[in-house]
Amino acid sequence: EPTLANVAISLLQMLDAADIAQIDILATGLTAPLAALLTQLAPDRIRGVVIDGCVQIAAEVRDSMVEQFAPSFAFDGLGGSHNHRYWHMLRDSEANFPWYAPDAASQRSTSPMLSADSLHMALVGILKQPGRYGDVVRAAIYEGADTALENTLARGLIFNRPNDAAYSAASAWAARWPNAHLVERETSTSGAADQLRAFLSQIAAEQ
Repeated sequence: EPTLANVAISLLQMLDAADIAQIDILATGLTAPLAALLTQLAPDRIRGVVIDGCVQIAAEVRDSMVEQFAPSFAFDGLGGSHNHRYWHMLRDSEANFPWYAPDAASQRSTSPMLSADSLHMALVGILKQPGRYGDVVRAAIYEGADTALENTLARGLIFNRPNDAAYSAASAWAARWPNAHLVERETSTSGAADQLRAFLSQIAAEQ
């Protein structure tokens, strides 16, 4: 059953198998509730958490969002149209949140990552498991509203972007997470990477 708890337990089992004692986490978008759950289940194994996007999804739109957010397009063995549809979904997700929303309020405010390499890597990831690639996202849409943060021990950096729907819950998360601080994310990916690096380097230096 693809619940956040089951996914988190599987990830911890993978760390055990790889003999990895501690990790840092970068969670983007709808993976934020999974990252928060990992800090609850294994607080001694998580050094620092960076949340790059977290959203509050109203109960009345969850069902429709689950249906649309991570679709499984029908395989087209003759023309390969399913590849084009997935590619356009990935491209549009860099411009809007959610990716299928047509209104101005859904426009992203960060620099899009539209390089051929990044889109190709994401597309191949979907094609490897077209029916299951959205399992974690679908679970997060339903379970994310119940994310517990008040007793989170891990140190967190929560990025925020004013007027960007993909960061609509950032302030609320920061208010509930005792060891997290809210920072406005740099527009560019490289600038955000510098912020992330500085945060995790500080944690490493203090250990």
